[in-house]
Amino acid sequence: MPERDRTDHLVTLVRRHLGHDAVLGVYAHGSATLGGLRPHSDLDLLVVVRNPTTHARRAALTEELLTVSQGAGRRPVELIVVVHGDVRPWRYPPRRDYLYGEWLRAAYERGHVPGPEDDPDLAPLLTMVLRADTPLHGPPPSSTPSRTRTCGGRSSPGCRS
Repeated sequence: MPERDRTDHLVTLVRRHLGHDAVLGVYAHGSATLGGLRPHSDLDLLVVVRNPTTHARRAALTEELLTVSQGAGRRPVELIVVVHGDVRPWRYPPRRDYLYGEWLRAAYERGHVPGPEDDPDLAPLLTMVLRADTPLHGPPPSSTPSRTRTCGGRSSPGCRS
């Protein structure tokens, strides 16, 4: 389990920038959940949101992550955002809505704002999130409901029950 004092501010930051009601869950994965968190390990977070994020929200999130990731006494952050309906029901390749990682810092500092794109590497990452079962906000990852609902006797994506 990641150190709560190191992740609570990230959950707050994500919910503030992406919308409190828009964030369905924030989940830890990687070394923090596998028992291998070392002093310089990054904090790996997966965020599941209801709807695609806007460019303005992604830009503001990137700007603030640049100030809190790494630096004096802070762990580097890797943060991935997925839209619930893009990964459940499952389809391949899965689509990533946003990615922040220190290896891309120079691009972010030049003004690059990461946007949605297909990401085959999400398949094993989502498996790790499900197995780690470490929610920092929201329900356990396995209980995030499918967007497919039954309405009027038929099954339809996005149909509300």
